[in-house]
Amino acid sequence: QQVEIKDVVYEEFVDLLLMIFSVPAQITDSTLLHVLALGDRFQMKQVLVQSEEYLMKTTKFSKALKLHLSDQYRLEGLKLSTCYI
Repeated sequence: QQVEIKDVVYEEFVDLLLMIFSVPAQITDSTLLHVLALGDRFQMKQVLVQSEEYLMKTTKFSKALKLHLSDQYRLEGLKLSTCYI
């Protein structure tokens, strides 16, 4: 039986699945935002942790965006690291 998942872009969902089943997980600047949103939507704690770790290491996103994402997705480690950089 098939289950329909509404309001999800197929390619973005594939990125989420690749992150779960890839070793090591594949997060890039271009996949981070939608993987983070989907990880939150489907309550995938490990996806949120890996996304937070990626955001803490990358310099491709502004401090303002990092703070916004830390607030939106409750990423306390990111919030603390961004405030003290």
